Amino acid sequence: MNIIADNVMLDKYYSAIFDSNKDKRYILYDKESKIDDKLKLIDPSLCLKKIVLGSFSELLVINEIFEKYIQNDIKTDVINKFANERDYIISFFENRINKEIELKKEIEKEEKKKINKYIEDQICGILDVTSILYENGTISKIISEFFMRQNDYLAIKGCYYCNIDFVNVFDKNRSYHFTLDHVLPKNKFPYFSISLFNLVPSCYPCNSKFKHNKEFTINKELNKICPSSDLCDVDELIEFKMKFDVNNSSFEEKIKKNIEVDDVLVKLENKLSLEGIDEYIQIFKLQSRYEFHKNISFDLIEKRKIYSDSQIDEIEKIFQNEGILIDKETFKKQIFGSVIFEKENTNEPFEKYKKNIAKELGIIK
Repeated sequence: MNIIADNVMLDKYYSAIFDSNKDKRYILYDKESKIDDKLKLIDPSLCLKKIVLGSFSELLVINEIFEKYIQNDIKTDVINKFANERDYIISFFENRINKEIELKKEIEKEEKKKINKYIEDQICGILDVTSILYENGTISKIISEFFMRQNDYLAIKGCYYCNIDFVNVFDKNRSYHFTLDHVLPKNKFPYFSISLFNLVPSCYPCNSKFKHNKEFTINKELNKICPSSDLCDVDELIEFKMKFDVNNSSFEEKIKKNIEVDDVLVKLENKLSLEGIDEYIQIFKLQSRYEFHKNISFDLIEKRKIYSDSQIDEIEKIFQNEGILIDKETFKKQIFGSVIFEKENTNEPFEKYKKNIAKELGIIK
């Protein structure tokens, strides 16, 4: 799933942020060329437009360039400025690339605060600013309004992380509001805070409650997991499974044993046993959250008990005998819901869950 892939949309996004008609007080007023000049000093291949509009795959490559600069130039500068706290500083920069490494704690609170602020300023300074761009009220408003205006084109419905909740709500003025998550957290990667493909429309629980400040492990697997990546393949890597085999002779007998919601058991399966998928499931608490909604699968089971393939065939014959032709697929859509028969993803909440369960029950192939 790639949320945005249209060049016109990309140009609109960039123009919205770097509109030359902005007030001179605007934080990015007339800064594009200056930022580009600074980026070229880090690496000749870099430019601001590439950072703002680059695909998620490109952002990961750019991050390697920035991280090398941070670990070499910025770290050296910080150590020289705060020589007495060398151990803490080294642990800080090691922790950036390995979350398992703990920060040295033998440091005064005020000194730690001063060092952390200096490091933040230096990293933000990569884009020639002294703060996280997305946290500028004007810029965050511009980005939010961009997504609101393009809502119909983007067809944003369900959360791109969990596919449980809707991501759009209405306020009293009937305007859309989106919760946008930074895949690479803006506090740690401020240079990607306004990168379009680092932003994922998500529900409030996923963004603020579950992920919040948690980080995905940055590796090649992240490309397959990030919803805004053109290589995202989460739908193929995760599957909802029940203890049913529609091809087994005991299938009909087994589904009859599910007489109440608590009898239903649905497990999230990491099909290729990827660590990144385990991390994804754990961060968003997907197993327990879907467990809470297993009434959806129970409802499909109940309908499947009543309307087996043979029973639907019988109903079709009855109508035919009365001279009434019915379309079997249309009939099944009315019984089981149309979303499970959609060939393309519609991003409706619970779409994948329903399709996987329907397949387990033999409702769809």
